[in-house]
Amino acid sequence: MSSELQQLEELREAGFIQTVEYEERRAALLCQPVHKSPAVPVVNEPEPEPEPEHASESDQEEEEEEQQEEEEVEQYVPPVVSPLPPGVRSPVAPVFSGPAFTSFVMYSSLVALPPPEFWKPIVDIKRNHMNPRIKRPPYPHMTLLQPFVSADRFDDAARHLREALRGFAPFHVRIARFEIYENGGSATLYLAPEVTPSGSMQALFVACRAAFPQLDPKPFDPHIGVGYFRSVAQARALQARYQRGWRTIDFDVKEIYLVSRIAEDTPFEVRRVIALGPTETAPLFECKSLY
Repeated sequence: MSSELQQLEELREAGFIQTVEYEERRAALLCQPVHKSPAVPVVNEPEPEPEPEHASESDQEEEEEEQQEEEEVEQYVPPVVSPLPPGVRSPVAPVFSGPAFTSFVMYSSLVALPPPEFWKPIVDIKRNHMNPRIKRPPYPHMTLLQPFVSADRFDDAARHLREALRGFAPFHVRIARFEIYENGGSATLYLAPEVTPSGSMQALFVACRAAFPQLDPKPFDPHIGVGYFRSVAQARALQARYQRGWRTIDFDVKEIYLVSRIAEDTPFEVRRVIALGPTETAPLFECKSLY
């Protein structure tokens, strides 16, 4: 349990998930049945006879509250994503002819990445706010699906996605402003993508999600996380500071990437490249081997 919580904390610190999703997953992990210790008999005294009556009102209320909390976790429905662009229909995923995808792991993700020439100003900011326990170098990304398939299914997943996205046109992204997610007293600072045509990033998520219906439903809000702060005031001060020195970034999303890491202290690396649209161009990133 502790390792799962630590891994969840690292995902938030690295910008893979927002604090809202972190809190939901943490609550789900901690939502375990309560095991009561057996009563210890009193020495030299007879044990009391078991009472035939039903549980007290307070016990019943506690059980009802626990059951309600469990039902709320099970029945959680993520927010509806932004509407698809005009004229874009909800995609129908192609049928995959191979074995079903059943294993999804936290060390692999499906992401969109800015071209490498735009990484430095983002990484310089992210590095200032990385959790010191995380030894992996930061990198800018917009997470589409995470967790994702295990390493032994990378080739199958890439082929399946290529077919699903063959009719999906590339789109333009502009990174011009910093925004904040407020989560009670804490906050996440992030770069907000402006997408043209509007809604294309949401449509891409829907298409990828439809290709892997076995994944649990999750909310989607495209962003590039740059820092998590326990104080909203600190996040706002840094938002103003970074915004003053920011230079707008423009790029086209022509491909997406299956990334993974080998160990907890190693970086996420691009393992497979999936082109958007009917034509495949030279990929921006070289695929790194897992071995």
